[in-house]
Amino acid sequence: MTVGTFLGMCSDAAPVDRTLPHAADALRDFASRAPDRVAIVLGTASLTYRELDRAVDATALLVVDRCPADSFVGLRFNDGVDYAIATLAVARAGRTSVPLDPTAPPELLISMVDATEMTLVLTDSVPADAEAELGRPVLALAVRRPAESEDVSPVHAAGASIAGVVFTSGSTGAPKGILIPPAMRQALAQILGEGLDLRPGRRVAMLSAGSVGPSELMFHVSVSCGASLHLFDVRVAGLAPFRTWLRDADIEAATLVPTVVRHMAADGAEDFPLPHLRRVWLFGESVAWEDVALLRRWMPRGSQVINAFGQTETVAVTKTTINPHSRLGTGPLPIGEVVGDSIVRIVDAAGREVAEGEPGEVVVESGYCALGYLNDPEQTARVFTDLGNGRRRVRTGDRAVRERGVLRYLGRIDAQVQIGGVRVELGDIESALRRLDDVAAAAAATYLDRSGQTRLVAFAVPRTGSSLDGAQLRDALVHMVARHALPDRVIVVDELPQMSGGKIDRSELHARAEPERTSRSIGADEPLVEMLTKLFASVLDIDDVTPKDDFFELGGDSLRAMRLFVRIEQMTGIEAPASLIFTSATPQALAGALAERGWGQVAVIEEAGSRMPLVFVHDGHGEIMYVRAYSAYLPDDQPILAVRPFESEDLLAQSIPDLAAGYIKHLREVWPEGPYALYGHSLGGLIAFEMTRQLELGGKEVAVLGLGDSFAPEKKSFGPGIVARARGRWRELQLFDNREKVSIALNLLKRQARAGTTLLRAALEKDPILTGATPATAEDHVVRERRVRVLTHLAESAFSYLPESRISAPIALLRADPAHNKDHGGWAAWTTSGVEVIAIPGNHFTFDHARAAQHLGQVVDEATRT
Repeated sequence: MTVGTFLGMCSDAAPVDRTLPHAADALRDFASRAPDRVAIVLGTASLTYRELDRAVDATALLVVDRCPADSFVGLRFNDGVDYAIATLAVARAGRTSVPLDPTAPPELLISMVDATEMTLVLTDSVPADAEAELGRPVLALAVRRPAESEDVSPVHAAGASIAGVVFTSGSTGAPKGILIPPAMRQALAQILGEGLDLRPGRRVAMLSAGSVGPSELMFHVSVSCGASLHLFDVRVAGLAPFRTWLRDADIEAATLVPTVVRHMAADGAEDFPLPHLRRVWLFGESVAWEDVALLRRWMPRGSQVINAFGQTETVAVTKTTINPHSRLGTGPLPIGEVVGDSIVRIVDAAGREVAEGEPGEVVVESGYCALGYLNDPEQTARVFTDLGNGRRRVRTGDRAVRERGVLRYLGRIDAQVQIGGVRVELGDIESALRRLDDVAAAAAATYLDRSGQTRLVAFAVPRTGSSLDGAQLRDALVHMVARHALPDRVIVVDELPQMSGGKIDRSELHARAEPERTSRSIGADEPLVEMLTKLFASVLDIDDVTPKDDFFELGGDSLRAMRLFVRIEQMTGIEAPASLIFTSATPQALAGALAERGWGQVAVIEEAGSRMPLVFVHDGHGEIMYVRAYSAYLPDDQPILAVRPFESEDLLAQSIPDLAAGYIKHLREVWPEGPYALYGHSLGGLIAFEMTRQLELGGKEVAVLGLGDSFAPEKKSFGPGIVARARGRWRELQLFDNREKVSIALNLLKRQARAGTTLLRAALEKDPILTGATPATAEDHVVRERRVRVLTHLAESAFSYLPESRISAPIALLRADPAHNKDHGGWAAWTTSGVEVIAIPGNHFTFDHARAAQHLGQVVDEATRT
């Protein structure tokens, strides 16, 4: 199937405006006029305009020879330089580029390949079996960088009708392909190039993360203007050296997201001049005036900061330019005035334009809009309206208000939001909630906090005759949705607000989502309680906190808990484990525990009960916070203990057998005699296994060992090239969530003969975004460093661990497998009593802990009766 087929789904495509610069043509011109000018730099590697032009021609020739005219070409890259060569080559060959996220799950990747019916993928990681990995007969090729002595024929081809297809998450969770015409790409290039004041030789910076995000556009912008594009690979170097790199590389212009700006200020060094940085283009997240103030401290006089607003379906339609003499405000920055040929209207639900000062939906009219959605004419018709003469109207789904001619952004009105620059489908959260027992209906909404950041809140309606607990529902969501999609709170309501037609009233949900801002007296008598109450409020961004409020019921999570305990240590000098919040969840209770140093290595979550104790072991992050997701679904008479990790220095000096021996000593201080039931999830399962083995050798009974999707120990073997293959797979993991990344790494390296101990250690140490989103606070930096050290050591210990003997306790393997595979995963070799495999819906990343807890309760119940 060709691009022309899809064009038939769209009414009049916008005509290509040839007055705008075309990157492939500009590249050839600059290669002739300034062949030795540096075009692109990544680390110590660079290409001049002549070298880039030759590589683009050589790769374009591959594309022309192997791919039919007017067809789609996938681009799947980790390396930014190769990605630049590929996208420019596809443009020069007159084909349509389709960026493919190198870290996308297989199902998502296959769906994008199927949607376009592409037959060629350019990549820097050519799979051994492309058809098996991509789901259809596809040719996978690397880009070409010809030798200096090689003759390269220039490629001349007619321009493609569609410049690119950009996939974003759709309302159903399926990828949605947005068709980008050449005129729109060129208009974007012109707007961005003018905003950054790009000119021949100007040094412009961009964070590089492979073939995701806005990278493709920046390659075209930079080349069109003859600039020198400097790439900073955040996955390899981390963000810590980024500000120094900006200075040392003499960067003159940069595109940044606000989170990066905040991270640059996280170390407290406010005065750090960047003497050459004169233009910064902020995008992707809500921008605050405080972000501009930070940049002003570093940038020279006469510099400009630009806040741009647009959608994937449109060009940048508005921007706010902060000039050297602009007065700075506080809170969210306006999204500014209309730019280019765009007309922006604010309309109500019926499509009528509202008066100034009234909020409504942003509707854009422009000659440079997307053509529609791939294979979805119905959604295209809902969002796009043809106005004739190549102009189109686009319903953006964004809310804004116009005040004195300037637009102020109010968030999304539909089920798609951006959290930390990542698109999140509210429908995914709602669907996950509805899958939980006793939830009849669910909805999710957002609000902007005082810093202008988008926050998530979910609502749940109980089934008739049932009751729900918001904190327990949120705990269940922890392992059902991605970290950036986890709501701050889940609010239980009798019914969802509805409009007259029966649809959910999203406007009312927005109003209910925002917490009350009325402040009241704390009423604490003790200074420590009062301090902790204020710290709760600060960390959770809630004014109305009392000494008896529960941290988790207020929307707390593990990351905020760690931020809280870093602040506590800074203010009091008391270094306490963040998991203390699990048993002392209110300011009042926490104050008592801190005053008495009331925490041990083993946390007693629930002491009373007729059953044998169920002992949870900390996970690979050194956390026991996951136990909350289990305790809510275990029987009321189930004693629950949780083993905390040793302090960092003690933990890092010990192997898994050493850790197990130490944990057993502390366990027996709390619960001297068995029988015990032990449980460990993922990497924690290996520690739980070794504890079981040592308890049995010491004459203590372990009735059952529960393992949550843990891999079995096995002998290691090293074959030629195994480390190289492991390194290649690791590069594909860098944009995953922390839990996902480490779990995938363990499984991949296990299958590749466990050759990655040194590699994994090095990769973890270099990866500063390991804990999830890029750190936004100084506390996050401390948290990140601690977690990286723990993960590095535990992962290395897991690779080197081989038990000295089998156990006699039966194993209950709760295996994440949507296909209900009953394979014991190698554990049968390590017990004399057999393995019961219990299939848990989802995969290792979407492991249904609520369902696992129910099965675990039944296993312990049976062991107790036996």
